[in-house]
Amino acid sequence: SRTAACYDKINLAAAVLGGNRGDSRALDGMVTLTTVSVGQLDRIVHTISGESSAPAAARATVRELSRLLGSSRTILAFFDTDGRTESVTRYIVGLAGDDGPIIQEDERFLQTAYEKSQIVLHQPDDILAFPAVAAPCQRGTRQVGAIGVIFGSVDHAISSEVAQTLSLIGVAAAIAIENLRLSDAIQESISAEEIGRA
Repeated sequence: SRTAACYDKINLAAAVLGGNRGDSRALDGMVTLTTVSVGQLDRIVHTISGESSAPAAARATVRELSRLLGSSRTILAFFDTDGRTESVTRYIVGLAGDDGPIIQEDERFLQTAYEKSQIVLHQPDDILAFPAVAAPCQRGTRQVGAIGVIFGSVDHAISSEVAQTLSLIGVAAAIAIENLRLSDAIQESISAEEIGRA
């Protein structure tokens, strides 16, 4: 089930966290999370995987991640196999959410994370005056998108824990959203076959 796949990542987070907030142990060289609990990650994954459509799951992902990390903007972008933008979902604190097919100029660090298959730390510059971080969204070994957060203070330090949390949620979101898209495609195919028989 799609929820079981998402929980694989939560189990990884639980191993890293040792099940306790503030645990200082690291596992296999991974970043130790000390300010994000397994319960918080579990709640977000449960929220994402409980949505009934891919767009709703994407909106839940950016909203919940923004709340967890305290970012001013959170962006989730999916790309097709040729690297073209398929969809972009944004959550901007204090404003309505935004869904669309275009990555804004100051969000290009997401495309870089997707293309390089690695976490990208953005330092303030002329295009984006705030610190930001993006992580690729993977489903298995396949890159499907990237997720990123922008912080509203130029002196906000981005920790490795924030990057690791972003990466974990990005993988869980990719699994849930891709499964919802696949389920929708199957339902459409079944409906088309039933109409063809009638």
